[in-house]
Amino acid sequence: MVSSRPPDFRLSLVGTGAAFLRGLAERAPDRYAVAVDRDQGGSVALAASYDVVKTTEPRIAGIPDLRGVPVSDPAHLLGDAALWPSACGDLRDADHWLRGALDVADAQRVVVVAARVGHAAAARMAFLAGRFGALDAAAALAETLPGRARTRIGPAGATLVVRDAILGVDDRLGVATR
Repeated sequence: MVSSRPPDFRLSLVGTGAAFLRGLAERAPDRYAVAVDRDQGGSVALAASYDVVKTTEPRIAGIPDLRGVPVSDPAHLLGDAALWPSACGDLRDADHWLRGALDVADAQRVVVVAARVGHAAAARMAFLAGRFGALDAAAALAETLPGRARTRIGPAGATLVVRDAILGVDDRLGVATR
């Protein structure tokens, strides 16, 4: 169980499971996703119960606790969707829980999260924020980018749905189109 982890084991509940625990998603996922710092090694027990995403420590730093366990808040949920879209459900759904998370996310907090995830993921965060109607967050993120990224959302071989030439994001998923 995540709450019984060693105190120095760096992890966080992310994606749809985090959105559910924060009251932003209507249903819990079949399996919760947990992001862990890849430098600390793996855990067979953790992988048996959760979808484990290995990442770097800065990408899970600063995620606030919920009942003693780090659980992505609205700003981090945007980062989760940019980094691990498969842990976030169907981002093609225009009524996706990310829209509600962005309604309550602080734009400056989103910028702080983006500073920890890298240029390409920050560009995807800006793209997702714009597609889900969080124009203040999208603009704040775009202002922090050092230039145009070259990144994508969706499978590499999928058909291009939309290209954002300013951010440099190729949407091969069809974010918020259904």
